[in-house]
Amino acid sequence: MLGGMTLATHAQPASPPGLAVAADRAWVDLIQKAKPGAQKSTPSNPSDDKVKSPLDQEIDRLQQVAESARSFHTSYSGHGNAAEAKKMETLARLAAVGLGAPDSGGAARAAAKAFRADKRNQVGDRYEVALADECLTLSAAPALAVAAGGITPREKLVDTLFDEFGGTSEVNAQYTSLLRTSDAATTARLAAKLNQRRLPDDVKLEVRRALDLGLRLGQPVELSLDTMDGQRIDFAKNTTVTVVCFWNVWAGVGGVAPLAKFKGIPPAGTTWVYVALGGAPPSLAAVSAAVPFPGKHCHDPSGLAGAAAATLGARQAPSVAVLGVGGKLIGMGSFERLPALLAEASR
Repeated sequence: MLGGMTLATHAQPASPPGLAVAADRAWVDLIQKAKPGAQKSTPSNPSDDKVKSPLDQEIDRLQQVAESARSFHTSYSGHGNAAEAKKMETLARLAAVGLGAPDSGGAARAAAKAFRADKRNQVGDRYEVALADECLTLSAAPALAVAAGGITPREKLVDTLFDEFGGTSEVNAQYTSLLRTSDAATTARLAAKLNQRRLPDDVKLEVRRALDLGLRLGQPVELSLDTMDGQRIDFAKNTTVTVVCFWNVWAGVGGVAPLAKFKGIPPAGTTWVYVALGGAPPSLAAVSAAVPFPGKHCHDPSGLAGAAAATLGARQAPSVAVLGVGGKLIGMGSFERLPALLAEASR
């Protein structure tokens, strides 16, 4: 496995026995080198007992894998795994650059562009390289401003993949992920764009849900929940900004721990409601002690199919929904969207 990629072995054409044996041995050796941790760093100077940092070791490993893969596909161009080795080389070079290795003259990126353009490479392989290449572009400019029309950098990445590969299952999976994790306004706008395309049924369902959520933004939600200690929450009667946090019982309350990094951001008086999804009701005392912001606790055994998640548009957990005064739905999304949603709720 290399950077999350599972290496496939393609059928091998007939070769002279000696050459075939040598090629097979070289392939096995290459696979071994590609395993993370297969190569250990040693001091670069015998008189220096300092070992390279883990980051430098990983860069070295990736560069050595790239060179070994290049040697394999040039030496055994007729081997059934030559194309796989070429992909390995390209992905390893991109991964090394992503970790900080210099890309002399843009060679790694140029190789990726050439691999993507070569129609002799399998579509799945070209997509894999394209995704790594575009992710490298995105990581190089993480603070990239939202483009005209509100398009986020990640959406632009997926649009680029769509322009290159069309509505493949891989590209549709990327769009589905965006629909589930983006803020509500972005999700609604993206859904409107996707609604103009021919889509498989599962993506159509996500689009319809997103469009419905867009219509409900800024509108009071009709939702009441019973807390685990017998209280009743009627969100239409909200007098403060409310954050509803969804978490999975099976994953444990530790799943909401990342919210702690937002301490100091929620305005004074913010109400917190935690909704445990699925499974048996958790221990009220345990979850009350574990959550980063004190709040009220509810349990919905129906999980994401329950009324709370459906009404507030939650498509995954953990996630948050933010409601304004009077229970107006401000939006929902991943934890990372919380500061922006709170800012919008305070306007």
